Amino acid sequence: MENNSKSILQITKNNIKVVFSIPNIFFIVAIFIYILLTQTDLIKNTGNFGEIIKNIFYGVDTLEGNMIKIFSWVLYQFFIIFIIGNFFFKELGVRSYYTVYRFRSKRHWHLCLQIASLLSCFIYFIFGTIIVFLYSVVSNNNTSLINIKDIIEVICLLCASSYYLVTVYIIYALISKKHALSFIAILITVLFSTQLGYIFKVDKYIPLNQGIIAKHVANNFNFAWSIIFLTIFIIIDVFIINNIIVKKDLCELTH
Repeated sequence: MENNSKSILQITKNNIKVVFSIPNIFFIVAIFIYILLTQTDLIKNTGNFGEIIKNIFYGVDTLEGNMIKIFSWVLYQFFIIFIIGNFFFKELGVRSYYTVYRFRSKRHWHLCLQIASLLSCFIYFIFGTIIVFLYSVVSNNNTSLINIKDIIEVICLLCASSYYLVTVYIIYALISKKHALSFIAILITVLFSTQLGYIFKVDKYIPLNQGIIAKHVANNFNFAWSIIFLTIFIIIDVFIINNIIVKKDLCELTH
């Protein structure tokens, strides 16, 4: 049991290293620098870092608005899904055989992938928050960390939402057996649900829209609701994914 736990920790650690490869880290830094450059005036005129973070990760209520905001939202939200999705799909291929052989269990192997995916979401948004904070301190000496609770809530919301989107991507990938097609599918699905929620004012009940702060402001529902709501759907998705992976041959899932 102890050796199994050590193996899970070690493989999870290795999985996270694969997700955050040097090229991926470079792109992450570039993405957040771009977003910061589009929000320079806001950062210089706002001393409350909690408010800065909410604005940086504000997202959009509709696709009919500011194209720069829409592009920024798509950029930071979908890059994490892309790199985790790319890692997950590759793991379904050749690398999986070695790991499954070590565990002698596809359930444990799948558990490592899910833990790595969840932790990667946290690392991504914490890393992004640190970049934003450093830039804010340099740009505005009055930047303060008064509302730490608000910052933590934003990070938790974004992590839960992104992890849920990753599970949806994985289901798409297990069906289509293609990474690029699955990524395009999740992108189109989220964009469609974003506009659908705006038109019918039902964002509170659409899982895909829970991580968009603009939706919370426009429809007056809180982050706690979204995190609980997303947790329910994450559990359902992981259960579905686990059943598919355990019941099918891994070779069938990618070919």
